[in-house]
Amino acid sequence: MLVNLVSNGIKFTEAGGVRVVTTFLADWRQQAPAVMIEVIDTGVGIAAEEVRRLCEPFAQADGSASRRYGGTGLGLAITRRL
Repeated sequence: MLVNLVSNGIKFTEAGGVRVVTTFLADWRQQAPAVMIEVIDTGVGIAAEEVRRLCEPFAQADGSASRRYGGTGLGLAITRRL
């Protein structure tokens, strides 16, 4: 999952950078510890109305993006299900 999210950040970031930030959460759910991982990039961004459908199979934010950057639109759908 992390490889998919980082590679998406790299793929869609032409200038700037991609950061992976980890935070230890001592009592996340029912006081069980967890690690939160965030992938933060300075990429092209996603329109607010497109965010919801990004995790649907074969969905992409922009049809022209699939031609420019490649991809099937399955990575985020699979990542979300995992």
